[in-house]
Amino acid sequence: MSSWNLTSMENHVKWAGLDTPITDLGYANSWFATPYLVERCNELGHEVQEEKLGECLRKVSCNLCKYKYMVDSSG
Repeated sequence: MSSWNLTSMENHVKWAGLDTPITDLGYANSWFATPYLVERCNELGHEVQEEKLGECLRKVSCNLCKYKYMVDSSG
């Protein structure tokens, strides 16, 4: 029997059987509040990937928490 370290979102996902496709959170520009999934990811200190898709467009994602969202800074 293995023990689970629930401070790690990766282990939590395995433990809870939540091995699901990546959640698309849309554009951060339209959020009224930061989603819990993103806040928890930041609290756990996960390494978030940022990909520049254009001059003013970025994709932000976390492979452990399985989410992605876009940020449009064009203004």
